[in-house]
Amino acid sequence: MNPEQQKNPISKVLLADIEIFIGGALIAIVVITLILGTLNYFNIISLSSIYEPLSILPHKALKQTAYVPPPPMSYTPFTYDAIKAKVLLTQYIKNTIKPEILPTKIEAKQGLSIYGITESDRNQFGSMFISNNSTISANFHYEENSNTKDDFEVFIQLASVAPKTATAPLANPLLSLYFINPYLISNCNTEKTFSYCENFQVVNDGKKGYGILIEKPIFIAFSCFIPKESKYYNTEKSCISP
Repeated sequence: MNPEQQKNPISKVLLADIEIFIGGALIAIVVITLILGTLNYFNIISLSSIYEPLSILPHKALKQTAYVPPPPMSYTPFTYDAIKAKVLLTQYIKNTIKPEILPTKIEAKQGLSIYGITESDRNQFGSMFISNNSTISANFHYEENSNTKDDFEVFIQLASVAPKTATAPLANPLLSLYFINPYLISNCNTEKTFSYCENFQVVNDGKKGYGILIEKPIFIAFSCFIPKESKYYNTEKSCISP
């Protein structure tokens, strides 16, 4: 048999195998292409955005979600214990000012300052009344954003004409006229525009002071109390001076 004729069966088998391989490879390429195209269309694997030349491939438009800003943070103001504050202020007034000077009913109002002005400070409570032609203002503060006692004070705007200078002989009988057991005054000071006399002491439950202030035409008798729990307790050295 001719040698060329002996090789023909092998060549035919090899050619058939090559055709099967090529056919299988083409089918695999088509299947992979279809899979990748499907994944790209549904944006599961976005080939068109990863590789620029593939941007011509069809793909489903991405759903645009409108940006919704988060809701603003709500601010809830601190609620001060108004009932407790009014009780504390009323009791302080009764323990400090002589009973014959007090009105039948003591009214306490949230936000009322020592000057008789209603302000936005919700941690302050005040009471104001007139006795013997003198205006008496009492005030109490909570520590800010807390129901901890901060300070108490009483200012009495005297109706009499202000003397030129504050002195101890002037202060002592005047304080005894309005306050229950005021401290004896011995020290007075004169500044550029005002003069005052004061006795400020440490007591069992805090710090307390009594005195008078003259800043013409203003003429005031005053008292204050700083509880131990107050943030001012360690630093406060006077009712009125800085």
